[in-house]
Amino acid sequence: MMQLHRGSWEIPLDIDLNENSIIYSGGVGEDISFDVLMQSRYKSTIVLIDPTVRAFVHYDAVQNFYDTGDCNFAGNDYITTIRSATPDFSKFLFVKKGLWSEQLHSVVPVDNIKNIMASLGHTYIDLLKLDIQSSDIVVLNRMLDDKINPKYICVKFDLKRVDYDERREALMHRLVVEGYALKNNSIFNCLYVRLF
Repeated sequence: MMQLHRGSWEIPLDIDLNENSIIYSGGVGEDISFDVLMQSRYKSTIVLIDPTVRAFVHYDAVQNFYDTGDCNFAGNDYITTIRSATPDFSKFLFVKKGLWSEQLHSVVPVDNIKNIMASLGHTYIDLLKLDIQSSDIVVLNRMLDDKINPKYICVKFDLKRVDYDERREALMHRLVVEGYALKNNSIFNCLYVRLF
């Protein structure tokens, strides 16, 4: 297993990704180490999805770090994690929306995965990574309803919500029914692999 995102995500070394693969990364915040390392290693297209200004500012700062060497965005552990990567930023797309089950134009614009894929001309996703607090259950259920089945799903489940456990368990069961196997469960940073 290869550890990414400063140890939070474990990805199999033999994962089936390449330069034609498409990775969607929902909820990037101020840490795109996972995305930078995945792009550097597999040369895949990376779609970053986050509606916050701080996320886009951080993305610009990381790109500037690779362009100029100047760093004004993180601590030493972050720099150590990404320093040796060689990402191609021409293969990054940034969608300034939040993820939800439907399209809404509120204070923060949100949309579902199907609509975002259509807007980008994508017909498949190879890997979906979600770190979107308690929206993960709603987003994943809608994605499965829409018959979108990435080869890999990395999801950080929110453990802080007391009303959340039953819905999370139901989703985890549904993922198994839909053909996914749980390959890694590290403090609820889960990796699911689609078997059929």
